[in-house]
Amino acid sequence: MANYEKMYDLFDLALWMQETSEGLSLEDIEQKYNVSRRTAERMRNALMTYFPQMEEVAKAPPQVAILRRNEYIAKNTDYIVCYINHKSGGAYKAVEIARKYDKKIINLAEYI
Repeated sequence: MANYEKMYDLFDLALWMQETSEGLSLEDIEQKYNVSRRTAERMRNALMTYFPQMEEVAKAPPQVAILRRNEYIAKNTDYIVCYINHKSGGAYKAVEIARKYDKKIINLAEYI
C-alpha cells in the first residue's frame, strides 16, 4: 500500500480539483497533503501533464475561475442541459458561449 500512496494522492488531488469551481492553490495542496512547496508544484505539474485541459490561473477571484470553467465546458461539450429562466448569471453566460459554438442546448425551463 505504501508504494502506491503517492499515486493515490495524485488521484485524490485530481478529484479534488474537479470538485471545486474556485480552483486550488499550491498552499491548499501543501496543507492537505502535508508536503513542501516543491512537492506541491510537482503534484500539480504531474496532473497538468496527464490532463492538458487544465488551466493555471494566477490568483483569480472565484468568479473568474467559475467563468473560465463554464467557458471551457461550453466549448468542449456536444450539448448543454440547463435550467435557465432569466437572462443573467453564470449559467446564462455559459449557454451564450455554447450558442456561439453551435452547441445543442436543452433548457429544461422551456418544458415546465
